[in-house]
Amino acid sequence: LAGSRVVVLDAPLLFEARLNVLCASVVVVSVSRRTQLERLVRRDGTGEEDARARIAAQPLSLEAKAARADIVIDNDGGKRDLRARVEAELPEMARERWHHRLCSGPAVCSALAAVAVANGRARVSLSTWA
Repeated sequence: LAGSRVVVLDAPLLFEARLNVLCASVVVVSVSRRTQLERLVRRDGTGEEDARARIAAQPLSLEAKAARADIVIDNDGGKRDLRARVEAELPEMARERWHHRLCSGPAVCSALAAVAVANGRARVSLSTWA
């Protein structure tokens, strides 16, 4: 992590697992309710009623996660649109005032709470941008 300008913790259950306390800033990638529903139905091949029930069972709604975020990135477009939005936010994420609380030097921790409906298990991955 030393020498990294941005560290990304991708954890769909970031707030629920209280991993946000490790982060100096939180970025939530969010979608509209309609897009969330459509993507879940398409990804899992389930019916709309089942998908609605799974979304309703989430401990925190996307709106609640967005309200806790430092930056909210809209993901209603395609992958190319999302990449452009994330890249546009990188300078803000890398500002020195957003230093990670636990790392020395210029490392920054920014967490992406993914918009996919989690299956009850926390999926966590870590990546960095130098």
